[in-house]
Amino acid sequence: MTYLEAWEYNGLVLTEPEESDAEIRYRLMDRSNHAVATLALDLDMNGIPAACQYYGNAQLARSIYNYLYAREQSQNVCPYCYAESWGDALNACDSCCCQ
Repeated sequence: MTYLEAWEYNGLVLTEPEESDAEIRYRLMDRSNHAVATLALDLDMNGIPAACQYYGNAQLARSIYNYLYAREQSQNVCPYCYAESWGDALNACDSCCCQ
């Protein structure tokens, strides 16, 4: 499953980015429309992301970063811990004991 599918499985939705001259913010919202994780990308003088900060659930915020900036989109995301180690053959995560 992809990050989008894992988030949807858990009732989360990635919002459109909020952009300013200083930063870009991405939020994962739950069913109650509360932000559970936020990724803030601080921009340098040229408008290029220079640093990132995680707010709320840091693991979820890192998953936003991985989704946006991974060279290849992972198809093996665990819907419980969001690690890219889901084994379809065993239908289980290789990096945790989520089930």
